[in-house]
Amino acid sequence: MKLLKKLAIAACTMTFMVCNLAFAKFVVLDDVHFDKQHSAKNYKIVSVDNGIPTEIRLKAGNYGYTRMTVKQNKKLVYITDLLTEDNIHHMQRVQDQDSGRIFYLLSQFRHATAFGYDPVKGSWQEYINSKNYYAGYDKPHANLIVNKDNELELSFFVFGDGVPNHIYQFFWDNKANWFGYRDLGYYVFKDGKNHKV
Repeated sequence: MKLLKKLAIAACTMTFMVCNLAFAKFVVLDDVHFDKQHSAKNYKIVSVDNGIPTEIRLKAGNYGYTRMTVKQNKKLVYITDLLTEDNIHHMQRVQDQDSGRIFYLLSQFRHATAFGYDPVKGSWQEYINSKNYYAGYDKPHANLIVNKDNELELSFFVFGDGVPNHIYQFFWDNKANWFGYRDLGYYVFKDGKNHKV
């Protein structure tokens, strides 16, 4: 009887652990929408990320690129040129609730990326780049956000009634020290919700 009880407790614990991984949640710390009045071509956010004072600056660069610079403790630690075949329209600073890690999600019309500091490697990383995922369309729009269910998702879409979105859902994998993902397939947005096609 004691063995059965121990097995039942172990099974419940394993079920909880698997469910916890499957439903990793993210919280939005900052949510910025850019437009003509509030441009990403000269934007700065200052915060304390992963215990480190951090400043991220977006500034218009040469040849249609937007330069992103990152300073930690007032020292320049990362520079990248973001492809701006179209303007950056949305940025979220998000935190994975399980690990406490903080990430920056940048969405352009046809491109989306996620950046963040990796305390294991001691450097900044580009974790997600929409160019590395199958979109299902020629020149689709890309959006990388934490949705209303606190899930991190990348969606590819084209405008039109009833046209399905291709959606990927991401979770932080502590063992891999990187994002894992699930290809959720195609959904149609209707009545305020995504419906599987």
